[in-house]
Amino acid sequence: DTLAAAHPKNVDIVYARARARYSARDYPRAAAAYQAAALAGGAGVAEARYYSARASARAGDPDGALSRYAEAVTRHGTTGWAERASFRIAELLSIEARYPEAAKAWTQYLSRFGRSRYAEDARYGQAMALLSSGEPKRAREIFAALREDASSWWTGAQLQHLEGVAAARSGDAEHAKKLWLGLIAERPLTWPAMVAHARLAQLGHEPMPPLIGDPPARPHAPLPVALPPPVALLHSLGLDDDAERRLAAMEQEAASPYPKRESEALCNMYGMLAPARRQHQVATRAVALDVLMRPPAAPERWAWNCLYARPYPTLVRAAGSEHGLAEDLIYAVMRQESAFKADAASPVGARGLMQLMPYTARAAAQEAGRDPDVDFLRPDVNTQLGAFYLAKLLKGFSGNAPLAVAAYNAGPTAVAHWLAKRGDAEIDLWVARIPYHETRTYVARVMSNLARYQYLSGGRDAVTAITLAPPGEIDIGKDAY
Repeated sequence: DTLAAAHPKNVDIVYARARARYSARDYPRAAAAYQAAALAGGAGVAEARYYSARASARAGDPDGALSRYAEAVTRHGTTGWAERASFRIAELLSIEARYPEAAKAWTQYLSRFGRSRYAEDARYGQAMALLSSGEPKRAREIFAALREDASSWWTGAQLQHLEGVAAARSGDAEHAKKLWLGLIAERPLTWPAMVAHARLAQLGHEPMPPLIGDPPARPHAPLPVALPPPVALLHSLGLDDDAERRLAAMEQEAASPYPKRESEALCNMYGMLAPARRQHQVATRAVALDVLMRPPAAPERWAWNCLYARPYPTLVRAAGSEHGLAEDLIYAVMRQESAFKADAASPVGARGLMQLMPYTARAAAQEAGRDPDVDFLRPDVNTQLGAFYLAKLLKGFSGNAPLAVAAYNAGPTAVAHWLAKRGDAEIDLWVARIPYHETRTYVARVMSNLARYQYLSGGRDAVTAITLAPPGEIDIGKDAY
């Protein structure tokens, strides 16, 4: 504080240097710089101590980070920075697979900050730590309560699966089976249902239910559609992007000849064009959730095909063939990454159908023997480079799709680190422990997409069942990007 009062400009420089090094991801030096900022005093001491700990964690020094987080909690216990630091202590202990300590830390956080906006995440972390530290009964109670309060069916389904795991580990296999059978019947081909099916097989349940039931036999008259003349003209000239925009401007007129089947007609029309951005939007608006939560009867098949579109089929087929990658997996990633928007751009800079970061695109292009300065927003280039990178990740993670998908989102180095800490975890629990909520949800969504694309490609038998066992030896290389 004395230094701050005497030399405020000097203190500002110390803080600015720390922020710059953190922004540049020079985490070892950022940790030291923030520690110096905390010693310099001023109004930002609590923040500096927190970010010194955060930088230490990102620099691969968990013990140093835990010590600095604890110091922030002790010295600044009435501030929001103390709350954040308390949360990070429990989170970091979970990442480091120190589950008994993590369970205690989560409990302490909830006792002090149980009404914060992070309370639900903390309860989830607490349940996962308890499950992993040999206290499944307590974990089961928390999962059940979280499921009761779930704000969406998606979150509820994932919690229902984990509640089943906790019930089975508590010795109540019958209740676990009931929960898992319910998921398979009510949420077919979603990630929670797929891993529930794997858990049933692990228990030797008989008879095993199919991954999805048989669709009911219902009469259905095909719906031949024709593109409106101005759209058809643009399509014939190979201007499918323009054709899609023209059709979007005249949807009501284009659909009017197909009363009571307007959405189906529009989906079929958009399906005749290479892009699928608008097709997916029409389906999202028109198709009710319950249609996707049952085997599609013939009159509903269009809805599944529309929501799980296959844009740029020639490009995707070529990319899959060149890189030994299933088209269904490319589409599963593309759907989640961009919803088929060729010009999609994320806040952090990812671009295109496969949402490649510029650095990743350049590195992939260079490794693939392509021009690293090529316009990677182009659908053909973006699809090729995305497929190359995804195939590289699959190879590095022993062909394990959930791990490769996690690495596509969070980076292979992060996934390798999580595996090293929890390599003995079965895949459903490994995914459930991913510390980034975004990546956890991303993996589950992409794997659900994949199951549905496979089903649409070849029926129930084409869907790849989930293997719970973690992969064997992985090798992401020293130049992972």
